[in-house]
Amino acid sequence: MKKQAATKAQNCDAYFTVAEVADRHKVSPRQIRRLIDRGDLPTTRFGRSVRISLGDLLAFEHSARAGR
Repeated sequence: MKKQAATKAQNCDAYFTVAEVADRHKVSPRQIRRLIDRGDLPTTRFGRSVRISLGDLLAFEHSARAGR
């Protein structure tokens, strides 16, 4: 059980660029930036770089499927 929880935690440590998220959802990077600006998609900043964590992306996808 602990090993499974550790694996899930490691998976949530993955980060994606705006372009990678846009490719995943087959939309433009501009659309992803709009979601970020509206506060619908949380981000993490590393210096001047913006990244989206896997955990935040999965939560966003889940809420989008549920119709919010």
